[in-house]
Amino acid sequence: MPLDQVDQTASNNLLPKSRDNEIVIQEVENEVLVYDLKTDKAHHLNKTMTEVWKNCDGKTSVRQLSEKLSKKLNEKIEGDFIWLALDELEKANLLEEKVDSKIFSKFSRRKVLFKYASIAVALPAVMSLITSTAAQAGSCLGNNANCTQNAQCCSGNCESEGFCN
Repeated sequence: MPLDQVDQTASNNLLPKSRDNEIVIQEVENEVLVYDLKTDKAHHLNKTMTEVWKNCDGKTSVRQLSEKLSKKLNEKIEGDFIWLALDELEKANLLEEKVDSKIFSKFSRRKVLFKYASIAVALPAVMSLITSTAAQAGSCLGNNANCTQNAQCCSGNCESEGFCN
C-alpha cells in the first residue's frame, strides 16, 4: 500500500480519546489547564490544542478532527496539523492510548510548523510544568539544618550562621 494511503487509512481509523481519569481540568476562556494527579504536572493547552483535545472523544477520526478544526478556525487544516497536535498530547500523557508515532514521523515537524505559520493559525501547543506535591510544599528544615531564610525552618528562625534554630 502506498505511503499516502497508509496515512489516509490511519487518519480514518485512529479514534483518539482524551484522558479523563486522575486529572483536574480548569477552563479559562478558550484555553484549558489540565493538572495530572499521577505525575503532579500542570499542562496549559492553547486555544488550538484545546479544540483538538476536546474533540478527542474516541469517536472522531483524525480526518474528522481536521474538518472540525478547519470550520472552527475558518482555515484549511489538514491531517499533518492534527498529527502534530496528537504527538504533543501524547508526550504530555493526555491521551488514553498511545498514538502510532511512526505515522507522525513521516511528517516533517518543521514543514508542518512553517506551513501553518504562513496562514497565521496558532499552532497546537502544550506548555507543561512540574509542581510540588503537598508533602513537598509543606516540608521544612529541622534544627541545625543549613538554611538561607526563616521560611525554610520549621521553627521559623534561620540564624545568621545559616542554621535552623
